[in-house]
Amino acid sequence: MVGKPLIIYIENDFGTESYNNFRDALIAVLEKDCDCAIANFPYTQRMKDDEAKVKQAIRYGSVILFIVAQDEYDESEHEQAIAYFRFLAPNAPIVVIPNGRENTYTANLADRTIKAMRHTDPELISYVKYLRSEWMRNASWLRPGSSIERQLIADQLVSTHRTNNPGDSSFGESDDNERTVAEALRVRLLGSELTGIEFDNTLDRTKADFPIIENEIYRAELERFRHLSAPELAVIDAFLQVSVGAGGGHGICVPSVCGFAIDPVTQEINITHGSGNHRVAAQILSQRLEVMGILRRESLADEVRYSWRLVQGRIVSNAPGFSTPFLMLYQQHTDDEVFKNTGIFLQSKRQFIPVSSYAKLLE
Repeated sequence: MVGKPLIIYIENDFGTESYNNFRDALIAVLEKDCDCAIANFPYTQRMKDDEAKVKQAIRYGSVILFIVAQDEYDESEHEQAIAYFRFLAPNAPIVVIPNGRENTYTANLADRTIKAMRHTDPELISYVKYLRSEWMRNASWLRPGSSIERQLIADQLVSTHRTNNPGDSSFGESDDNERTVAEALRVRLLGSELTGIEFDNTLDRTKADFPIIENEIYRAELERFRHLSAPELAVIDAFLQVSVGAGGGHGICVPSVCGFAIDPVTQEINITHGSGNHRVAAQILSQRLEVMGILRRESLADEVRYSWRLVQGRIVSNAPGFSTPFLMLYQQHTDDEVFKNTGIFLQSKRQFIPVSSYAKLLE
């Protein structure tokens, strides 16, 4: 069950590039500022492949908006998407994002549920916030659509309550109705991460390239790194330096190395993959922050100034004796305290072991 209103968004990467800053910036603002979940598909056909999940989300009343960007190379793609949206949800709101060659989108605007807005249009954010407020006003957090589904969820709540409370004595519940209410309250009061363990968070936008590591394993690896002897630390340092192209690496990263950039202010992160792309992680993130600033009506929308506050690095996997990837960060012009806090924040993410360019643990 999706705990947030859901936006279905169709837009692909830029041409042959593996990123799309306008799309990614818009998604970041929709997720953070509008508190919405985003299901992003590159094409209509990819969405059709997940039709069962999409229909389930619509049936539960989770979908508040469909967005499709006009494809620069396929002029019929957005029309196909609109037709498919209408097949799934005849009255749902739709936003069409015009491509760069057109100032406006005119087709289908006779339909008042279709609007044309650009990636950088702050009115799009205002519109989504309005749709979300309407969804919150009308929605119950428990949204089964039929009597069978309501009974199924009630039975599951009772079963879960009995599993979690074998003595059935916490609140002195006397029957299944009270057990249902008690378990519903417990789940409602849990944080979203815990709720996701027990309920199906459908239509995740993407799977993480670097998954979150179990806390015990991650803490054990950190502790092992802290207690490395000088010769052992020298081995790790040499491995990292060669991997990123230093220390005998002739300036060339090994293929498995990924580029990394983080904005300490917004904690927005960008990771790049592929040969040569490790060098452009900060540039891509800077451009994304610029678009986010326009959407948020921030006075600062200067790519150069954004780039100055970013912390850059390289992700290196398969270091000897460690299953957790290392994240080598470069301080450059970053303040000492900001640099240290960035490392502490990245430790809390439990995806990498953050170290300085001299293999010193950031904490």
